[in-house]
Amino acid sequence: MKEKFSVLIPYFEMEVSLSRVLHALREHGDWIEEILVLCDGCPPPNIEIEVENCRFLEFQENQGLSWARNELLNACKGENVLFLDADAIPQTPFFEIIEKEWNGVSFFAGREIASPGEGNANRYRSLYLVQTLGKDSLDEVPYFMGLCFGGPRRFFMELGGFHEGFRTHGEDLEFSFRARNRGYKVQYLSSLSVFHDRNDDPESLRKMIRNHSRFQVFAHLCHGFSIINIMWQALKWIPVTGISSLKMFWSPGFSASCVAYSAYALSIRLIAIWEFWEKPYERIESGHLLGSQHQGLSNKKP
Repeated sequence: MKEKFSVLIPYFEMEVSLSRVLHALREHGDWIEEILVLCDGCPPPNIEIEVENCRFLEFQENQGLSWARNELLNACKGENVLFLDADAIPQTPFFEIIEKEWNGVSFFAGREIASPGEGNANRYRSLYLVQTLGKDSLDEVPYFMGLCFGGPRRFFMELGGFHEGFRTHGEDLEFSFRARNRGYKVQYLSSLSVFHDRNDDPESLRKMIRNHSRFQVFAHLCHGFSIINIMWQALKWIPVTGISSLKMFWSPGFSASCVAYSAYALSIRLIAIWEFWEKPYERIESGHLLGSQHQGLSNKKP
């Protein structure tokens, strides 16, 4: 018997991408119990295609990705859930891979297999900011990325959901670290892939780098990790991106852009260390775990 999933999609003004995601999901109806799309502070999209068992939840005020994920967990009815970003288009086969490779007793995560590559900003992101843990499936990894992941719904509830103090960035890392500390496991399925339907210009890419770099440091500090490794990787990334991009495209201009973007990421991480170094977790106590803000959820250990 096939495991069925509640597919949960936080949404904010990405109508074209969401339409492509829903179109791809239509091919996998046998594995889908329901599709819930939460419109977080924006009107429901004008989707022309009909998708079976798809429901839109509308909220007037934007509350952020962590809150949206928690609301979707509250609203869904499936025993297993799959979170997809509104620009993460499932690639076939998809649920067949979950059925074949997922052990059923861990969280699981997939990877970004491709994204638009036109323009220097897109090219840099698609080459060096890919959401992947590599090409080999692994029975256990320390974290997952929020583009494509899932697991038993009760596991998410037992952990209290996503920390709303992170709002829209770094909530996936923080949740992963918390899960590992509580004895849960994350299984990485490299064949489970999505196309990241995201287009960037220089301004949006800098914003992405700034937010992700800052909150990645925040998540590490909250759980007592040494940040030496993350800073060392960011430092190495400057020459690596500069040299590799020059070899691939023989474009000094693009290579200089890569060096600049990577140096910018390093600088944001350094600023974040200074900003969050002292008692980092206490700084987000205004954003509670799902179990403390939403009634009826358990924070029991497995």
